[in-house]
Amino acid sequence: MAAHRRQVPEVRRGRIVMGLRRRCGRTLPPPSGRPGRGRSLAPKHPPRYLHFCCPSLTCPSFPCLPCNKHVKVKRDRGSMSNKAPASQEFLDTNQYSRKSILRYERIFGHTWVSTGGEATSKDLLIKMGLRPGMRVLDVGCGTGGSAFYMARHYGVHVHGVDLSTNMIDIAKDRLNREEKYLQSMIKFEVGDITKVQYDNASYDIIYSRDTILHIPNKEDLYRTLQAWLKPGGKLFVTDYCRGDQEHSQEFLDYVKRRGYDLRTVKAYGKVLEEAGFKDVQAVDMTPTFISVLQNELKYFEPTRDAFIQDYSEKDYKEIVDGWRQKLVRCSAGDQAWGMFLATR
Repeated sequence: MAAHRRQVPEVRRGRIVMGLRRRCGRTLPPPSGRPGRGRSLAPKHPPRYLHFCCPSLTCPSFPCLPCNKHVKVKRDRGSMSNKAPASQEFLDTNQYSRKSILRYERIFGHTWVSTGGEATSKDLLIKMGLRPGMRVLDVGCGTGGSAFYMARHYGVHVHGVDLSTNMIDIAKDRLNREEKYLQSMIKFEVGDITKVQYDNASYDIIYSRDTILHIPNKEDLYRTLQAWLKPGGKLFVTDYCRGDQEHSQEFLDYVKRRGYDLRTVKAYGKVLEEAGFKDVQAVDMTPTFISVLQNELKYFEPTRDAFIQDYSEKDYKEIVDGWRQKLVRCSAGDQAWGMFLATR
């Protein structure tokens, strides 16, 4: 009986850990706390480990954050990555909560959640050679700004995919209020671009604005995107990057907090070449990024009183401080903004 009683806590821990495996989709150290192969990310004492991974198991008042928030992944040369891919739950309850999305739109513009909003996107889209009837895959489509613009002004069919349920819910709601012809040209879908499956050679253009920074394994992703393009099809991407120099602690903390995977512009271009793309152009657009940030602040700051009426002083300060910090990081050479064009 004594031996049986000693096994009960171990069995319970095992059940909890197995439940975590099913819930979180990752392999945890064995219930004994002994690490398997490689280095354990967790304290050896199981109860403390459970709190480290999922606070809700030890304190019901805490929401359960996704476990991969704590996972470190291997760094490649030219890359900076602190986490496994951000989960849907993590994005929808943090950076892309419904409130945060609508706040972003107050500075980017209605339906826009990417750098420069419509004005910058309009200039960039000219480079893509869009023609009526083309099929475009919009990776990380957000609330649909680019999709609406491309369909309306270029007559292309757009398939928008985003991991955030909140983003897609907003985009679909707005699409349902558009004219019927536009509804027939745009489709929005919740999906993890690293897991969804589409037919090879099915898109003329693959387009993405400042979203692939969330994905560590860019190499596999771009091989997949290359296969989805028709022969001669075009890839167009803008993304957050990092500078070539040693980085400040503030920047390292920022990347870790956001769970970004950032490459240098040159290293990013190399990823595309190794994925099989031709005619790769990797352009450092940081000066443009700085100019856009300055203009966004210039037009946003005078709206302070109206913004605070809808949100709060704290929300206003978070946005303004966030934009100013981006300017500091870019000016210091920590952060960069890259534009990438390539052909299958």
